[in-house]
Amino acid sequence: MLRFSLVFALALSLAPSASAETVTSFAEGGLLDLGRLGQPTLLTKRTVETQVRALLQSPAYLAHDPTLDGADLDVRAFAIGTRFMVRATPSLDGIAVRGADRVVIVEDGQVTEVLQKAPLHRLTSFVHSRAEAVLVAHEAAFQSLLLDPTVEDVASLAQPVWWAGPDGLRAAYRIRVPAFDIRRLEDITVDAAGLAVLEKRPAAFFQAAPTAAKVFSWWPDPEGVDEADLSDVDLIGLRDAPVGDYIQGTHIETANCCKQYVCLDGGTDCEFDERTESRCATVDDIEPIDSRFYVPLDTALFPIDIPGVDTLHIQAAFCAELPRVQSKAADGTNPDGWFETPVDNPRNLDGTPNPAALASEEDGFSEIQTYHATSVFFQHVRDVLDDQTFCLGGLSMQCEDDGTPTVDGSGVPVRPFRVTSNVLIPDVDIEAMFLQFVNEGKGTSEGNPIEIEDFVRTDNAVFLPAASDQTIINLPPELSGLAAVLDRPFDSNIYFQGTLRDFAYDGAIVFHEFTHAVIFALKPGLKQSLLDDQGANAAPGALNEGYADFFAASFTGEPGMALYASSGLQLTSEVGLRNLENEKVCPDDISGEVHDDSEPFAAALWDIRDAVIAAGSEADVIRLEQALMAAIAQADDAETFELHSDRVIEAVRTEFGDTLADSASTILADRGLSSCERVVTLAEENGTTYTKERLFMPAPGQLGVDNYAPAAVQLRVEIPIASQGFSLRWDQRALIAGDIGANNEAPKLNVLVAPTDEPVDFAVNGNTVSTSFADGAPLNWSPNPINEADMTNPENPVFNYAAEVDACGPQTFHVVVVNTNNTTPVLENIEVGVLDADPDASCSGDGDGDGDGDGDGDGDGDGDGDGDGDDADPPMGCGCTGGDGDSSGPMLAGLVLFGLVLRRRRRR
Repeated sequence: MLRFSLVFALALSLAPSASAETVTSFAEGGLLDLGRLGQPTLLTKRTVETQVRALLQSPAYLAHDPTLDGADLDVRAFAIGTRFMVRATPSLDGIAVRGADRVVIVEDGQVTEVLQKAPLHRLTSFVHSRAEAVLVAHEAAFQSLLLDPTVEDVASLAQPVWWAGPDGLRAAYRIRVPAFDIRRLEDITVDAAGLAVLEKRPAAFFQAAPTAAKVFSWWPDPEGVDEADLSDVDLIGLRDAPVGDYIQGTHIETANCCKQYVCLDGGTDCEFDERTESRCATVDDIEPIDSRFYVPLDTALFPIDIPGVDTLHIQAAFCAELPRVQSKAADGTNPDGWFETPVDNPRNLDGTPNPAALASEEDGFSEIQTYHATSVFFQHVRDVLDDQTFCLGGLSMQCEDDGTPTVDGSGVPVRPFRVTSNVLIPDVDIEAMFLQFVNEGKGTSEGNPIEIEDFVRTDNAVFLPAASDQTIINLPPELSGLAAVLDRPFDSNIYFQGTLRDFAYDGAIVFHEFTHAVIFALKPGLKQSLLDDQGANAAPGALNEGYADFFAASFTGEPGMALYASSGLQLTSEVGLRNLENEKVCPDDISGEVHDDSEPFAAALWDIRDAVIAAGSEADVIRLEQALMAAIAQADDAETFELHSDRVIEAVRTEFGDTLADSASTILADRGLSSCERVVTLAEENGTTYTKERLFMPAPGQLGVDNYAPAAVQLRVEIPIASQGFSLRWDQRALIAGDIGANNEAPKLNVLVAPTDEPVDFAVNGNTVSTSFADGAPLNWSPNPINEADMTNPENPVFNYAAEVDACGPQTFHVVVVNTNNTTPVLENIEVGVLDADPDASCSGDGDGDGDGDGDGDGDGDGDGDGDGDDADPPMGCGCTGGDGDSSGPMLAGLVLFGLVLRRRRRR
């Protein structure tokens, strides 16, 4: 990214008759004077957008950014206090460019900075077709429902894009691959010239599964829902509607998971078509339609071998997303309004019917709760930005210049933000499905499918960006039933019905997920992960998650996240889903998973918030939040902790001055975020060992490479004098247990061991990862059977490393776990066992040939190298008594894994 500070005086005017002065030259000192018209206090986002577009297309600017000449620009301004953050997204030939936005910062009517991204040189062209790209994405996807993209009409799944790199643009296609489970949707970008996978990322931004519980006063008591805790509120932003109608917000629209639906008039001769033709069924409807979709599945996805059968035909229950809750007339207790009894009960563990659980899965209260929380937080965001016209825009929300919703001819909002609650996932029971096939012959044809009748709950919530801005009109016929999931030309938040708690009930989760939508508006294209010189780096996604936690917690004043929804899910000592009052640091608490890696950053923001309050008052928090939103708007697609720490410090400096900026700098540095070497020590030479709690292993495609993906953290292992090596072991599990296609076979991971004091360096050449030592010397390593972990016990792999024995001193290794598979396992409780010393090892030679250490060549004749002739052990304490100097040393029988462990510490 080229960053320059040509200070432009923008010609901004509200007077239609005024015209800007002609730009003729650069002023002395590198300042470009474009003249000034109008008053900065009277500027609007629309006029700023118009003038910035003219600026970026002016000859004076193009002299600095010549490749922008001829590009179309989608310019969008965000008012953040007295500043405007203006993002200009270029497109060429009607095709958007991803990762080459120009960001213009306007203060008091002047352009103070232009962040110039990649040049728009076209390095490649669209050589291959959309269909060919879909085939590549299908093969790269973890779970694709396409049967044979070579014959199916799937070309419309591929959206052409220009993919920006440091040297220019690559022609590419972005494909959202159909998946059985909405949680497994992936967006895969494929090079249109070479058909390599440039990026593979989950389509949805998930809320991490909770881990513990604590009373959270803002939300229902973790002990359970009590109607006495309900507060009287007024829903804001509702459109006029008669009693008995559904929730219809001006900017927000709610839906529920409907297991059955009927036509709007109660009939059953309609197809499910969102809310234009159908509605959720009620107990009064006769013979409602079951919400189902049909899909053929490749039997290769199943862990059970089904010889002679390539395709199983499945008919599965799913959630029709339709409004359910209706307003009620006054009844003597309550006035006209929205009054539903909150019901939140788990299913019976033995599978027997539970009417209370069924009521939870079909309750209308969740819609009221999510609408209220979302609309209040949306208003809070407008207050933070000091802009009551703020609109998510894009495919999230459509508004007029004054911030009111854009409506159709009937006065109905064209694109309100979508919120769906009570969402359930089809209950994929592989064994039960197989029994239907074996015992009943089901699944052999579309007319006789295997039937998935029930749903399963899941502990999550998700912000799901749109697949594209166009309806997918050419889905293969066999996937037409999935249109409700795939054909979503809008961004939305989805709240799942949890195993124990409804995630829609917890306001912290609602605020967290809506923050994702705000970040998506301020900085679209923020990656989930990338590959840098240290390995996989989940920093972009972690920043996204950290901000989502921070803004949710800052709004409530409670650092504990999701304390209601997380209650009872796991009995651990941790508090809630996450807690911003933590001691997490980089690299100790980095795992390569965005929620884990977000915790040091979110905690640093919370510490900065405390510092702001201590220096002023609670009223200053909103100024901090505004400054942080400005930092978000300036982010790169591949933002790192180091780069973003600088942005946060400068944002604080701009808003509060040097003293608080220095405090922010110290806080970020103490958290390891300003400069984080992602290396943790597992063993020290004195025998002390540690445990690394968790590592998430990305698949190569997620990093845009095709040979292997290194872990996010390197492991430093020191072994004592004469040790014969070490043994690495861990617990291994699937990222999402129970998925179709998951756990078919535990993936074998490779382990890179480099005998070096410095971390190894990774680089990408094309789509291939290569390694080198820190000094640039090549490290010739590649995944192969020799480097694979022993999978005798798939849940507890082990990797043994036989070191060349050094009897003269300790040795240091940097170890990297590597994934070559298309699955993403989780490694937990990673431990090292240092092997005992080789009893036959000898420390001979000290560099002068005499063994006495004085350089005179005389020696002492006793063979121990200490120069005293007494045949005692040398001061180094290597414990060797001669030998032939063989440095290999046999591995000890039984591999005494923990023989030299003096004490073990748990790494935070």
